Amino acid sequence: MRTHTVCRARARFPRGLVQPAGGFRFSADALLLASYAARSGPSGNSSLLDLGCGCGVVGLACLLALPGMTATGVDCLPEQVAAARENAVLLGLADRFAATEKDLDSAAERQTLASGGYALVVANMPYRAPGSGRLPREPARRTALFAKPSTMAAFLAAAKRALAPEGSLALVYPWETRDALLLCLERHGLAPVELLPVMTGRDAGSRILVRAAHAETAPAGNVPCSAPLLLYAKEGQGFTREALAFCPWLSRRASPDRSRSVNVK
Repeated sequence: MRTHTVCRARARFPRGLVQPAGGFRFSADALLLASYAARSGPSGNSSLLDLGCGCGVVGLACLLALPGMTATGVDCLPEQVAAARENAVLLGLADRFAATEKDLDSAAERQTLASGGYALVVANMPYRAPGSGRLPREPARRTALFAKPSTMAAFLAAAKRALAPEGSLALVYPWETRDALLLCLERHGLAPVELLPVMTGRDAGSRILVRAAHAETAPAGNVPCSAPLLLYAKEGQGFTREALAFCPWLSRRASPDRSRSVNVK
């Protein structure tokens, strides 16, 4: 029965994932990032670090796509860490996934990350500027959505410390603020090695997927920029075939999730 339950949960992924009631709901950004990271992720036995893991969706997706990998997720919200652990059990990945509470804004807590220990680091960090858009009533949603002035630097400092010498970092960030991200990467000794623009429509930029590495190991020369990935052919219509081929999980994103309170030990 347990095997059947795990197989069903994996077949439905990301439907049915536990997400804390009143907390941040993962979006297409997380699924696109997971697909992007896994497409050229390390083979064999290696380790992944998911910074700001939330309910674990990105790290767990990478484990489903890369069977030889183990993963660690860190998040500053205990209810999200509890949800990530529960989702690992749901998917039969508890032996390959660990989640821990850690505030990346704290330099002392960043120092507890394994130095150079991860072949792949992924981050879907908060990016909304304070005062932009409607402010959620729930403190947990505000924490997940709105960046502090220190947020980007804190995440990239953590990534720099944790990344193995030949490892890669995968990020998703808003298209319109990509220059700030690229500049911050440079300031932290990281360099982009690949860029993939994501367009919501044929004339509207939405996100950019970035793969980066330690600056001293990144290839010299111009950074390859792939043709944009088009999510929707027309407003109000579903995902394009191109988008679904890139990230099949998008087709199962819209299903109701298991939103509820999560026990925090």
